[in-house]
Amino acid sequence: MRRLLVAGALVALLAGCSSIPSSGPIVKGDRVDVLQSDVNVRVIARPPVRGMDPESLVRGFLAASASVADGDDTARMYLTPDASATWNPQHLIDVYDITGLTVAADRNDVVRVTAPLLGTIDATRHYHVADPGATISATLRLAQRDGQWRIDQAPPALFLSEGDVARSFRAHAVYFLDPTLHRLVPEFIMVPTVSQNIPTALMDALLAGPADTQALTTAIPTATMLVNGGDLPDYGVVTVPLSSDVLAASGAQRTAMLAQITWTVTQLPAVGAVRIVVGGVPVQDAEGRSTFTTAEFPTFDPAQAATDRALVFVGNHNVMTLRGGRRTTLASAVRVADASASTDLTTVAAVSESHRVLVALQGGRALTLATGGDLAAPTVAADGSVWYLDREANAGGLLVWGATTGVRQVATGLPKRARILDYSLAPDGVRIALIVNDGATTTLRVGSVVRHADGSLHLEGLTRVEQRLSSVSAVAWSSTSSLAVLGSIGAVAVQPIAISLPTGTLTLLGGPANPVTLTAAPGRPVVVGDQTGQLWQLSGARWTASELGTSPRYQF
Repeated sequence: MRRLLVAGALVALLAGCSSIPSSGPIVKGDRVDVLQSDVNVRVIARPPVRGMDPESLVRGFLAASASVADGDDTARMYLTPDASATWNPQHLIDVYDITGLTVAADRNDVVRVTAPLLGTIDATRHYHVADPGATISATLRLAQRDGQWRIDQAPPALFLSEGDVARSFRAHAVYFLDPTLHRLVPEFIMVPTVSQNIPTALMDALLAGPADTQALTTAIPTATMLVNGGDLPDYGVVTVPLSSDVLAASGAQRTAMLAQITWTVTQLPAVGAVRIVVGGVPVQDAEGRSTFTTAEFPTFDPAQAATDRALVFVGNHNVMTLRGGRRTTLASAVRVADASASTDLTTVAAVSESHRVLVALQGGRALTLATGGDLAAPTVAADGSVWYLDREANAGGLLVWGATTGVRQVATGLPKRARILDYSLAPDGVRIALIVNDGATTTLRVGSVVRHADGSLHLEGLTRVEQRLSSVSAVAWSSTSSLAVLGSIGAVAVQPIAISLPTGTLTLLGGPANPVTLTAAPGRPVVVGDQTGQLWQLSGARWTASELGTSPRYQF
């Protein structure tokens, strides 16, 4: 662990302003491609017809399974009564790539179904991306009933193609809280677009509590339930009837609870506001309000989007910022390779050109935070701590400096040989995206930061969020539900790519040749730096270049 050196490095803060060129080369990016169908077309399930052979029957069953408009009644017509009684399509959904689907009869009464597995939706409606190479492999036994073939062995899951899921489900956020109860953090569930009442499904998931119980919490008292048994409306001012258990929340806990419910239900475009009632009596906040929109809870915003958030970058080995078209230079005796800054610019962290020194400027004082190793990617977090990488450290090399704790290595749970190539903290302060090389493969993962009372930290639940990238080298959060990365797909050139969570949908963004660095933030455009030292900004469908510098990072 690097020791904290409080002896000042020779760093001076020189502020100056110069105008950024208001015009410059405009480069039209490559065609934007979405690598997943997202067409909301209703599929009409067709029942089996007489004389179907085993293979045709199984194909018909898969097609009927694609429709959620009429529940699963039609799909069950392809099953024997015994198989129908044991089949639970809500327990697990396997999402497959239809281009690799194979349905083949081994003999008259056995049909094998195989396909590349893209992901699964579990019983709690959480989506899990599968590892590359994973497959569906199911052997279905058939039997004859009244002279017609039927499936006599309950399938292990509901099989849906990627297109089926895109047509019939939408990802919605369910908002829980960080341990301080000050910031909302989304978990995503997949909700059928037709057959299920969406506000009710969201409230059911919210009352069930977070899946990630180590990093997230809820302010809703235990045992709180929806009452009256009816579905919630999905438009206007939605009244949410809850059991009296909810009244146990008071003070800051009640405010946080109201924020959770309001943000969760009002994400639906037709919902304008929320009222929570117990026995017909409205639940009020500390100011006596009983009808809520997200405007009442701005500090809980998980995106913390700020259109005036400055871009921090390196120019002529100095830390520079760009805000509102004006450039500010923070000059220092240390030649800088990479830098980051707090939102209010009171703390600036920078890595030296040698990548051996991490320095910080706080309130006009210079501190050397760490020395040695191969240091990179500093981030000044909202709590004033400085995150960074040491690419010579074991088990990933992710470290955090704190004013009271000094430098501590984050316990990543990664193998000793693993290296983190890049990382990005989500604006909610809980989620983190990592690019990890384990010596054989490079993967993009998202997990949670768990903070302990003694100041130590560990990462929990690191899971893959896509399976199509053939390379990935940089990552940043562009919204609460999407990442921007530098990567490639097959033989396609490295470029910025948007990734939607939780399904891993990829959108190619085009851009300049030979990009090497990238940054993004909620409410701010994607910016990349190329090998020539130019920064490029995505504006609509075009990339605008200006000679600003290298290593772009938005304020956190």
